[in-house]
Amino acid sequence: MKIRIALDGPGGSGKSTMGKRLAKQYGFTYVDTGAMYRATALYFDRNDIVPESIDDDQCARVMDDIHVSFAWADDDQRVFLNGSDVSAAIRTSRNSLLTSRVAKLPVVRRALVAQQQAMARQQSVVMDGRDIASVVIPDAELKIYLEASPGVRAQRRMEELEAKGESLPFEKVLQEIHQRDHEDMNREHSPLVKVAEAIEVDTSSMDADMVFRTLCDYVDALLREQSAVETGG
Repeated sequence: MKIRIALDGPGGSGKSTMGKRLAKQYGFTYVDTGAMYRATALYFDRNDIVPESIDDDQCARVMDDIHVSFAWADDDQRVFLNGSDVSAAIRTSRNSLLTSRVAKLPVVRRALVAQQQAMARQQSVVMDGRDIASVVIPDAELKIYLEASPGVRAQRRMEELEAKGESLPFEKVLQEIHQRDHEDMNREHSPLVKVAEAIEVDTSSMDADMVFRTLCDYVDALLREQSAVETGG
Protein backbone atom coordinates (compact mmCIF):
# COMPACT_ATOMS: atom_id res chain seq x y z
CA MET A 1 0.00 0.00 0.00
CA LYS A 2 1.58 3.25 -1.19
CA ILE A 3 0.66 6.47 0.61
CA ARG A 4 1.58 9.94 -0.58
CA ILE A 5 1.14 12.83 1.82
CA ALA A 6 1.31 16.39 0.46
CA LEU A 7 2.23 19.10 2.98
CA ASP A 8 1.87 22.64 1.67
CA GLY A 9 2.06 26.02 3.32
CA PRO A 10 4.09 29.22 3.65
CA GLY A 11 7.59 29.38 5.10
CA GLY A 12 7.74 28.89 8.86
CA SER A 13 4.42 27.07 9.14
CA GLY A 14 6.13 23.87 10.31
CA LYS A 15 6.19 21.82 7.11
CA SER A 16 9.75 20.56 7.37
CA THR A 17 9.54 19.72 11.07
CA MET A 18 6.27 17.85 10.65
CA GLY A 19 7.35 16.21 7.40
CA LYS A 20 10.39 14.67 9.05
CA ARG A 21 8.45 13.48 12.09
CA LEU A 22 5.65 11.95 10.05
CA ALA A 23 8.06 10.16 7.74
CA LYS A 24 9.94 8.72 10.69
CA GLN A 25 6.73 7.73 12.50
CA TYR A 26 5.28 5.80 9.55
CA GLY A 27 8.43 4.64 7.80
CA PHE A 28 7.83 6.79 4.73
CA THR A 29 10.43 8.67 2.69
CA TYR A 30 10.62 12.38 3.48
CA VAL A 31 11.09 14.67 0.47
CA ASP A 32 11.87 18.27 1.41
CA THR A 33 11.18 20.02 -1.90
CA GLY A 34 11.98 23.40 -0.38
CA ALA A 35 15.48 22.14 0.37
CA MET A 36 15.83 21.14 -3.28
CA TYR A 37 15.04 24.71 -4.38
CA ARG A 38 17.29 26.12 -1.66
CA ALA A 39 20.17 23.90 -2.76
CA THR A 40 19.63 24.98 -6.35
CA ALA A 41 19.72 28.63 -5.26
CA LEU A 42 22.95 27.97 -3.37
CA TYR A 43 24.49 26.56 -6.55
CA PHE A 44 23.44 29.71 -8.41
CA ASP A 45 24.98 31.89 -5.69
CA ARG A 46 28.25 29.99 -5.49
CA ASN A 47 28.65 30.14 -9.25
CA ASP A 48 27.68 33.83 -9.55
CA ILE A 49 24.62 33.05 -11.65
CA VAL A 50 21.96 35.77 -11.58
CA PRO A 51 18.54 34.10 -12.06
CA GLU A 52 17.12 36.99 -14.05
CA SER A 53 20.08 37.07 -16.46
CA ILE A 54 19.98 33.59 -18.01
CA ASP A 55 17.73 32.22 -20.74
CA ASP A 56 16.01 28.83 -20.76
CA ASP A 57 18.80 27.01 -22.60
CA GLN A 58 21.43 28.31 -20.20
CA CYS A 59 19.24 27.42 -17.24
CA ALA A 60 18.76 23.88 -18.56
CA ARG A 61 22.52 23.43 -18.75
CA VAL A 62 22.88 24.69 -15.18
CA MET A 63 20.23 22.24 -13.97
CA ASP A 64 22.10 19.38 -15.67
CA ASP A 65 24.99 20.13 -13.29
CA ILE A 66 22.86 20.09 -10.14
CA HIS A 67 22.13 16.93 -8.17
CA VAL A 68 20.32 17.19 -4.84
CA SER A 69 20.05 14.17 -2.56
CA PHE A 70 19.05 13.35 1.01
CA ALA A 71 20.49 11.05 3.66
CA TRP A 72 19.77 10.46 7.34
CA ALA A 73 22.60 11.11 9.82
CA ASP A 74 22.47 11.51 13.60
CA ASP A 75 18.68 11.20 13.56
CA ASP A 76 18.33 14.08 11.11
CA GLN A 77 17.92 14.25 7.36
CA ARG A 78 20.84 15.97 5.67
CA VAL A 79 20.77 17.75 2.30
CA PHE A 80 23.55 17.21 -0.22
CA LEU A 81 24.39 19.31 -3.27
CA ASN A 82 26.55 17.39 -5.72
CA GLY A 83 27.77 15.21 -2.86
CA SER A 84 28.52 17.99 -0.35
CA ASP A 85 26.46 18.48 2.82
CA VAL A 86 24.78 21.90 2.51
CA SER A 87 22.15 21.45 5.22
CA ALA A 88 23.23 24.58 7.11
CA ALA A 89 24.31 26.67 4.11
CA ILE A 90 20.89 26.55 2.45
CA ARG A 91 19.11 27.94 5.54
CA THR A 92 20.71 31.38 5.67
CA SER A 93 18.63 34.52 5.27
CA ARG A 94 20.53 35.42 2.10
CA ASN A 95 19.81 32.07 0.50
CA SER A 96 16.14 32.17 1.51
CA LEU A 97 15.56 35.35 -0.49
CA LEU A 98 17.53 34.07 -3.47
CA THR A 99 15.47 30.86 -3.44
CA SER A 100 12.27 32.73 -4.30
CA ARG A 101 13.98 34.29 -7.33
CA VAL A 102 15.39 30.97 -8.53
CA ALA A 103 12.08 29.17 -7.95
CA LYS A 104 10.37 31.55 -10.40
CA LEU A 105 12.35 30.09 -13.31
CA PRO A 106 10.15 27.65 -15.27
CA VAL A 107 13.11 25.46 -16.26
CA VAL A 108 14.15 25.07 -12.63
CA ARG A 109 10.62 24.16 -11.57
CA ARG A 110 10.16 21.64 -14.38
CA ALA A 111 13.45 19.92 -13.60
CA LEU A 112 12.84 19.65 -9.86
CA VAL A 113 9.16 18.72 -10.19
CA ALA A 114 10.14 15.85 -12.50
CA GLN A 115 12.56 14.57 -9.85
CA GLN A 116 9.94 14.92 -7.12
CA GLN A 117 7.27 13.10 -9.12
CA ALA A 118 9.69 10.25 -9.80
CA MET A 119 10.29 9.89 -6.06
CA ALA A 120 6.53 9.83 -5.38
CA ARG A 121 5.97 7.08 -7.95
CA GLN A 122 8.52 4.79 -6.36
CA GLN A 123 7.54 4.77 -2.68
CA SER A 124 5.35 6.10 0.10
CA VAL A 125 6.36 9.70 0.74
CA VAL A 126 5.74 12.71 2.90
CA MET A 127 6.50 15.61 0.59
CA ASP A 128 6.43 19.22 1.66
CA GLY A 129 6.61 22.45 -0.28
CA ARG A 130 4.40 25.13 -1.77
CA ASP A 131 2.92 23.40 -4.82
CA ILE A 132 2.81 19.74 -3.81
CA ALA A 133 -0.96 19.19 -3.87
CA SER A 134 -1.54 21.61 -6.74
CA VAL A 135 1.25 20.55 -9.11
CA VAL A 136 3.63 17.82 -7.97
CA ILE A 137 1.26 15.10 -6.71
CA PRO A 138 -2.29 16.40 -7.23
CA ASP A 139 -3.56 12.84 -6.71
CA ALA A 140 -1.94 12.48 -3.27
CA GLU A 141 -3.95 10.36 -0.84
CA LEU A 142 -3.70 13.03 1.89
CA LYS A 143 -3.34 16.78 1.36
CA ILE A 144 -2.62 19.07 4.30
CA TYR A 145 -2.11 22.83 4.29
CA LEU A 146 -0.20 24.17 7.30
CA GLU A 147 -0.71 27.82 8.18
CA ALA A 148 0.52 30.21 10.86
CA SER A 149 0.44 33.97 11.34
CA PRO A 150 3.37 35.97 9.90
CA GLY A 151 4.44 37.05 13.39
CA VAL A 152 4.60 33.48 14.66
CA ARG A 153 6.49 32.36 11.58
CA ALA A 154 8.97 35.22 11.94
CA GLN A 155 9.62 34.25 15.56
CA ARG A 156 10.23 30.64 14.54
CA ARG A 157 12.58 31.80 11.81
CA MET A 158 14.52 33.95 14.28
CA GLU A 159 14.96 30.98 16.61
CA GLU A 160 16.15 28.84 13.71
CA LEU A 161 18.71 31.47 12.69
CA GLU A 162 19.92 31.98 16.26
CA ALA A 163 20.46 28.24 16.63
CA LYS A 164 22.84 28.51 13.67
CA GLY A 165 24.66 31.52 15.11
CA GLU A 166 22.97 34.05 12.82
CA SER A 167 21.06 36.97 14.31
CA LEU A 168 18.62 39.40 12.69
CA PRO A 169 16.16 41.92 14.17
CA PHE A 170 12.59 40.66 14.42
CA GLU A 171 11.35 43.45 12.12
CA LYS A 172 13.82 42.40 9.43
CA VAL A 173 12.80 38.75 9.64
CA LEU A 174 9.11 39.69 9.56
CA GLN A 175 9.72 41.85 6.49
CA GLU A 176 11.42 38.92 4.76
CA ILE A 177 8.49 36.64 5.67
CA HIS A 178 6.04 39.07 4.07
CA GLN A 179 8.27 39.45 1.01
CA ARG A 180 8.64 35.69 0.58
CA ASP A 181 4.88 35.18 0.99
CA HIS A 182 4.14 37.80 -1.65
CA GLU A 183 6.60 36.27 -4.11
CA ASP A 184 5.42 32.71 -3.47
CA MET A 185 1.74 33.55 -3.86
CA ASN A 186 2.10 35.79 -6.90
CA ARG A 187 4.68 34.04 -9.07
CA GLU A 188 3.49 33.07 -12.52
CA HIS A 189 4.43 29.40 -12.32
CA SER A 190 3.19 27.11 -9.52
CA PRO A 191 2.27 29.75 -6.92
CA LEU A 192 1.55 28.83 -3.32
CA VAL A 193 -2.13 27.88 -3.10
CA LYS A 194 -4.38 25.86 -0.85
CA VAL A 195 -6.27 23.34 -2.97
CA ALA A 196 -9.95 22.90 -2.19
CA GLU A 197 -9.60 19.36 -0.85
CA ALA A 198 -6.67 20.09 1.47
CA ILE A 199 -7.15 19.94 5.24
CA GLU A 200 -6.04 23.25 6.75
CA VAL A 201 -4.24 23.20 10.10
CA ASP A 202 -3.39 26.55 11.70
CA THR A 203 -0.32 25.99 13.88
CA SER A 204 -0.11 29.54 15.29
CA SER A 205 -1.19 28.59 18.81
CA MET A 206 -0.03 24.96 18.76
CA ASP A 207 3.26 23.53 19.92
CA ALA A 208 5.08 20.99 17.76
CA ASP A 209 3.75 17.96 19.63
CA MET A 210 0.17 19.14 19.32
CA VAL A 211 0.55 19.69 15.58
CA PHE A 212 2.17 16.28 15.22
CA ARG A 213 -0.65 14.51 17.06
CA THR A 214 -3.22 16.30 14.91
CA LEU A 215 -1.51 15.23 11.70
CA CYS A 216 -1.07 11.67 12.95
CA ASP A 217 -4.83 11.48 13.52
CA TYR A 218 -5.39 12.28 9.84
CA VAL A 219 -2.76 9.78 8.69
CA ASP A 220 -4.13 7.05 10.96
CA ALA A 221 -7.64 7.64 9.62
CA LEU A 222 -6.35 7.34 6.06
CA LEU A 223 -4.48 4.12 6.84
CA ARG A 224 -7.59 2.59 8.41
CA GLU A 225 -9.62 3.58 5.36
CA GLN A 226 -7.04 2.13 2.97
CA SER A 227 -6.83 -1.08 4.98
CA ALA A 228 -10.62 -1.47 4.96
CA VAL A 229 -10.69 -1.05 1.18
CA GLU A 230 -7.96 -3.63 0.66
CA THR A 231 -9.57 -6.19 2.95
CA GLY A 232 -13.09 -5.48 1.74
CA GLY A 233 -14.13 -4.44 5.24
